[in-house]
Parts: sequence; C-alpha cells; structure tokens
Amino acid sequence: MTTYGRVARAVTAAGYPLSARAAGWALRNSPEGVPWHRVVNAEGALSAELSGNCEPGRQRALLAREGVPFDERGRVRLDRCLFEPADADAFFFPDGTACTAD
Repeated sequence: MTTYGRVARAVTAAGYPLSARAAGWALRNSPEGVPWHRVVNAEGALSAELSGNCEPGRQRALLAREGVPFDERGRVRLDRCLFEPADADAFFFPDGTACTAD
C-alpha cells in the first residue's frame, strides 16, 4: 500500500515533477495489470470510486481479498501496511523490471 502523495514524490525524485492529483489521474488511466487499487489518499481513505471509473466497493473488495487491514471508519491501516522501499530510488514495474533514478 502507498499513497498518491508518495507516488508523486517518487516520480518527482526521478526527475518528472508530478502532483498527487496527477498521480491519481495516471493510475486511473493506467493499463491493465497496474495495481491501482493499492494506492489510497494520505489518510488511508479509498478514493478510486470518486473518479467515476471504479464501481462502488471494488477497491475495498480487492484490498480485502489481499488481507489489507481497515479501521472502524473503513480506512486502510497505513500504520500496518504502508510500503517503505529499502531503496527509495528504485521503481519496479509489473513485469519485474526496474528503473532507478540516477
């Protein structure tokens, strides 16, 4: 799990300035196979349904199937599952290839 802001900071650090909103737009328009459902807002709230491109309950169902914990307000427990890469300069793609920011 990560947040739109963290995605934006990682892409910006790689030399491509990006806002959290732009990260959301990119995920909303990403090709099949990109794990868009694993990105939430900074408070752990699910935002995909707000875009109109995701049917109600789909993001939560996908996350629940993966065992992602939620709090009593339905927010992802980021304190238990926020992705913290060991190498902040490495970005991995679905096919397993990596792109490192130089």
